[in-house]
Amino acid sequence: MLSRFKKASRVFQGGSKEQNSETTPPTTAATAPTPSTTTASSPTAMATSILAISTKLTLGVIAPPNDSVHQVEIVTTEVEPAHVSLDSRPASHSSMSNNEKTSSDHATIPPSNAAVPASNTATATAAGTTNFTTATPVAQSSSDQSPSVALLRNDIFPQNIDVPSPKVSLPRIRGRVESTPQLAFLISLLRAASSSHTSSVDNGGTASAPQDTLIDAAYRDWVKTTTQHLIEKDYIVTLPSKLVVAFITDASKNSTAINEIVLLGPVLEREDYRTLLRCFIKEFESRILDLELLQGLIHLVQSASPGFLDSDDLVDILTPICTRLQGVHQKSSVHPYHLTLAVSRILDVMAKLKVEDLERISIHEPLSVFLRGMKDSSDPYLMYQACYAFQALQYVPDDETALEAFLRHSTGLVDGLIKISGLVQLNFGGFLEGVKEGQKVIEEAASTIKSAFEGVLSLFESGRGVVDSVREGLGSGHKRLWYLAVRGATILVREGRLAELNKLIVEAPCRRNPLFQMGICQLLGEIVVDETWDVVTRKQAVDFIGVLYRDDRDWGRDKSVKQWMWIILCRISKVQDQAVKNHASVLVRNFRVNGCSELPGESPLRPRLTPPKSYPLLNRVQKIPEVEKDLHEVALAQLSHHWDHQLYVYIPPQVKASVDAADSDHSPLMEEVMTFLKGEREVLLLRGVSGAGKTTFNHKLAYDLWTEYTTGCPGGRIPLFINLPESKKPDEDMIAEKLRSLDFSNAQIKELKLTREFILICDGYDERQLLGVNLHTGNGFYGPGRWKAKLIVSCRSQYLPRDYLFDFQPKPKRNPPRTSAELYQEAVIIPFTEDQIEEYVKEFVVLPDDQVLLADRPKWTVDEYMTRFRDIPNLMDLVGNPFLLSVSLQVLHLVIGDTQDLRTIQVTGVQLYDKFVEKWMERGQKRLRENQHLPSDQRAALQSLSNDYTTSFSRHAIKYMKDLATSVFEKQEQAGNPTIEYSQHAERGTWKAKFFGDGAEISVLRQASPIVGTGTQFQLLHRSMLEYFYSLDFFDPGETKKTDNHGIPSYEALLDSFRTHKMTKRSIVGEPSVVQFLGERARTDPDWKQMLLVLMDTMETDVESIQGANNAIAILLDAGIPINGVDLRTLRPQWYSST
Repeated sequence: MLSRFKKASRVFQGGSKEQNSETTPPTTAATAPTPSTTTASSPTAMATSILAISTKLTLGVIAPPNDSVHQVEIVTTEVEPAHVSLDSRPASHSSMSNNEKTSSDHATIPPSNAAVPASNTATATAAGTTNFTTATPVAQSSSDQSPSVALLRNDIFPQNIDVPSPKVSLPRIRGRVESTPQLAFLISLLRAASSSHTSSVDNGGTASAPQDTLIDAAYRDWVKTTTQHLIEKDYIVTLPSKLVVAFITDASKNSTAINEIVLLGPVLEREDYRTLLRCFIKEFESRILDLELLQGLIHLVQSASPGFLDSDDLVDILTPICTRLQGVHQKSSVHPYHLTLAVSRILDVMAKLKVEDLERISIHEPLSVFLRGMKDSSDPYLMYQACYAFQALQYVPDDETALEAFLRHSTGLVDGLIKISGLVQLNFGGFLEGVKEGQKVIEEAASTIKSAFEGVLSLFESGRGVVDSVREGLGSGHKRLWYLAVRGATILVREGRLAELNKLIVEAPCRRNPLFQMGICQLLGEIVVDETWDVVTRKQAVDFIGVLYRDDRDWGRDKSVKQWMWIILCRISKVQDQAVKNHASVLVRNFRVNGCSELPGESPLRPRLTPPKSYPLLNRVQKIPEVEKDLHEVALAQLSHHWDHQLYVYIPPQVKASVDAADSDHSPLMEEVMTFLKGEREVLLLRGVSGAGKTTFNHKLAYDLWTEYTTGCPGGRIPLFINLPESKKPDEDMIAEKLRSLDFSNAQIKELKLTREFILICDGYDERQLLGVNLHTGNGFYGPGRWKAKLIVSCRSQYLPRDYLFDFQPKPKRNPPRTSAELYQEAVIIPFTEDQIEEYVKEFVVLPDDQVLLADRPKWTVDEYMTRFRDIPNLMDLVGNPFLLSVSLQVLHLVIGDTQDLRTIQVTGVQLYDKFVEKWMERGQKRLRENQHLPSDQRAALQSLSNDYTTSFSRHAIKYMKDLATSVFEKQEQAGNPTIEYSQHAERGTWKAKFFGDGAEISVLRQASPIVGTGTQFQLLHRSMLEYFYSLDFFDPGETKKTDNHGIPSYEALLDSFRTHKMTKRSIVGEPSVVQFLGERARTDPDWKQMLLVLMDTMETDVESIQGANNAIAILLDAGIPINGVDLRTLRPQWYSST
């Protein structure tokens, strides 16, 4: 094996200088007591034992490295120990001499899964309890002494917790494997059941299956059934090997494939593992510097099963990493940091596997020199990682004999060096079990160490700044306690033993060492950014950093460490989880007040290996069409689309449970929707009047859900915003239709139907005129092989009939049994409260002019707006509607004019629309005039329309919109559908060409009007605008002609005109919004009111006017105008049965 190490002789140097240095150094000195070895069969608290490590390091009796926490070698002596208390009291500590600094109490260590008590008070030793001995090191100056009582809290992490791992479902028998993490889990289950292998824990999030997992009945049943089906079992156990082959033959080997294949590292067979490892090494050697490949390689090495790695593998990996490290520019910290981090991880594994004889000339010493050279780096991360890597290197012995070391150092301390070379080795049993040492051994060993090797092991190192610690961390080959403590802390975190981590941080003798502090803070930061931990644990880690920053009497007040903590806090204050983000942001704000204001850069905190969002290798092996990549592209496009529909001012709507519920009994709509999505209900009907904010909310919901999809775990529910008026067959197969519109193939759609769940946001149910159609049952969301989907359907309340529940409630379910009512939920948007209106106004008044619809809005203050809303009768109720509130903020000054007594003004919604439309058209005309790039033919058309002395440009534009609205209601295939699709070639001769053709005048009028959309699809600014313009076709105050001096037409004239009036030709009782606009005009316009009364009066004498009479009655009722002597029920209008 030694020859393989010598192959790496040109890592840092050009030539090769082989040395035959295989002399075995002595293992102990004659003066040291002979240790005996015992074995502990169960893990105990690492944190308490770190106090004993100081004794072991001082004595030089630390056994070889081993990360195992289940079988621990403990080096002990034959001497009966004098027990030392962990409840160190300061009164005695400060007054005792170096030879007296011991105490005599016992400490009871809880099991590794128990919470560490908040108090360190000593307890009596019970039968079977392990007693531990510790002592204060002798080589300690008074200036380096730490307080003997920990001042930091030891209950921030109150208990050990289960190691976080993703939840993995079980596949159906003869069903395919759905994900690579699921495959790894299934292999672990089968191995645990057969007891032929020991499952290993993947450090990057792959679920493992220890023996006790089989206690779960579902897992046990699956294993039993799978084992009985030999073909099924063989299919599963051979999949990992097929994935390895797929990866090796993959030409790209991109980050997704890398992250996917390393998930299988812990469960691969030895041959497959070594084949994959050689592939990674070869790829890394052939590429210039691929950080993703490097991260995957290190992960693969760390997750190796016992016996799968040998020393040659590790040196083959270390050699190209060292070569890259030497070649990168140190002023660019990204690559050196990751390479140095990789060196640390490989050296950690080497120490774990007891790799020896690493060539000093070719690797060991050049690497040491290079790492020492980083001590002056201005990058704190690079500096710390270099210190860690240097310390890791000290625990990988080189091939230098003790004699050669003596000759090289010329220290004259050969006896001490021999003793240290034989005794100072890393053994995590020291962290886990502690040692029992006799008083005699303590005194003898202390004397030896003090005289022969004083200063080699810096145990307490308190009071030293970060510069001194760096020099010491990158010193002349000394092994430091802080490295062992950080490495032990890493193991505690990996195993979820956070209470013991807490104890370690609080009581470690090296806790004042700045490098230890930097390592601990980075470890806590990594817990925060790792989303596999629960939110409570992540917030506790944030709290811990805050406590370390504030309560620094025992922790130390090194300025560089403070800055380190500040940088980490800034980094973690940007995590995705809002609760954790807010928690960290509070500390960032507090620390900024305390003087921390600079952010040198973001800390490259290392969470677990990010699981891929798709599994292309598994899909390729199982011949599954790839969908996740296309879904990611769709997600980005949808985020952009829904962002464009966000309003500059948005007040979250409130809802009540039903129409009959009180408005005061409300809750936030978003909370209700989130609860619905987490529950078992399948349909949520979102009700509200026109302009209540249903569509705006739906776009925001879609944006939030797509954001969650892109940042969450792969395979999450897919949100689809379906604009029902645009859907061709929403009552048959709307998911497939929507997916096809997003360019998914039929094979992909079939795959998505089989494997994924959807959240359907169906907007505009009433606009698509789907009354009587149940989307849930029509799309087959209730039977076998169905799409798995939840529906959120929005509809205007005034369009729902009394028996509307039949159109929305799903069919009952049998398994589990659920009634239709139990699967259905309703939410009714309530009007804005006065407080919400004021909040909206506050945000509106500070908007720049380019973010409001009409730039010439009044320059009123919030108080001036609110005063008018309160003083004008009923206006506060009117602007409780979000859309009307937005309109009124821009045109209210035009409605009230110079009126002084606001209490005498009557403001209606249709008046606000009139002024808004008028101003919109004027603004459109002005914008076209100022457009320097307007084509000449359109400019000529604009000039002609503007110079028409009989009609203003605004009236031309209003006439254009009125005709368009009438055509949409009367000629559109789906009457009243607000979405108009027009193709210049296919529909040139249709009614649509009159409004969307390429004529100059048509183009000018369309650009000046409140129409949005380009290309082949157009809509009005708001659905209510379509109904407003359609109402003008029945009565337009701007075109009403008077017939006498009083402005009221004669009865005979009205009767003659009604026989040809629009009111008698088309029913509008099924269009409540159109009726509402005309009813508001009847309250303020006496001419229109008189016309309606006359028309109603003709229903008994003129058969041709019966349709008009029905319309007139509907309008008068909406206006609240009394009608005497008419039995409305005999007319049976459609609106009468509506609610």
